[in-house]
Parts: sequence; C-alpha cells; structure tokens
Amino acid sequence: MLFDLQSEAVTKKIFKKFDTIIVGAGAAGITTAITLEKSGKSVALIEGGGLEYSEESQNIYKGNVNGDPYFDLDVTRLRYLGGSTNHWGGWCRPFEKIDFQRNYLGEQYEWPIKFEEVDQYKNEACSILEIETNLSSNLMLIPMLSLLSFNFHLL
Repeated sequence: MLFDLQSEAVTKKIFKKFDTIIVGAGAAGITTAITLEKSGKSVALIEGGGLEYSEESQNIYKGNVNGDPYFDLDVTRLRYLGGSTNHWGGWCRPFEKIDFQRNYLGEQYEWPIKFEEVDQYKNEACSILEIETNLSSNLMLIPMLSLLSFNFHLL
C-alpha cells in the first residue's frame, strides 16, 4: 500500500504501529522491507522522494562536500523510489578479492572486513535479486522487483 504524505490527508490509520520502520527506499531499504514482510512483520518504508524523479525533490540534495574530493551530492544520489540504484541501470557486479586490496592507497582506505565475510552472502543476495549464482561474467542484470506485490507500506 502506498501513501503520499504530500498529497493525502495524514490520518491515524497511516501512522498505525508498525513492527519496523525503514527510512530510505533504495536497494537496502527495499530488500530489508521485503525480507521482513515475508517473515510476517508489518513494515513502513519511508522514502523522501516520490515514485519518480523530480527536480524539486532532487534539489534538496544540493550542498557542499567537505573533506575528501567527491562529486556533487545532487548528481551522485537520487531522491526517489529506488534511490541511487536508479543510476545503475539494472547492472552491478559481485565483489572480487582485489576490491578489498586497497592498502596501497593508505590505511584509511582499507576495508574493515575481508572478502570472505561478504562473499558468504552472495548466494542469498542472488536469490533475493532473482539472478543466477554461477555467473560467467562479472556483470549481473537485476530484474525490477514488483514492489506493489508486497504488503509493506511505503510512506
């Protein structure tokens, strides 16, 4: 069930008690909401943007980046359903051991975990994304999940 808090009257029904409230409807938020919903939990998934891209919403990300050199936030982050995964175009790749070998860049760039600690979850992640686990390529195509087929509440 979807509620747009910018266009609908806010009622007590919308703000009922949920087992879990997740802020951010990107890859992690959506996956967590679906997993919890499948286990019988009532979930509210809160997204700051709308169902589709809008300049008005995206402009909220404009700001200054201080510290490490980085791209403008309003370019690298997307403020609508799916979040920054909308940049991916449906493509991603699994981590490789070399991705965790960053000590040549300096101590601050080293991963606090090892490749094996992440790789153990690859089969589960592939199952959630409905993709093969024995990929012949480093690229994976992620099918679009039908959000409306689940019973969590998008606020």
